[in-house]
Amino acid sequence: HLEAPGVVDVNVPLKLAESNRLQVRTASINAAEEKLGIELPGPFHHVVFVVEGCYTDCGWAGYAYVNSWFSIFQGQYYKMA
Repeated sequence: HLEAPGVVDVNVPLKLAESNRLQVRTASINAAEEKLGIELPGPFHHVVFVVEGCYTDCGWAGYAYVNSWFSIFQGQYYKMA
């Protein structure tokens, strides 16, 4: 499943131009869980998602939740974390 050490590449069956942040988040988690065969976070303390870019509601580079395993970045912004 690993594309590189610590990296799993998944395809999300959504059109980003027609989807909001919650839809992208949910579809990303579902795709990763299906590929890995586990419910996230599973054995992981932190899971980072990177989407290719943003097409709607683009006033963010990334976001996360307090005391959560989940964070998401768009485009190259993950390099700034």
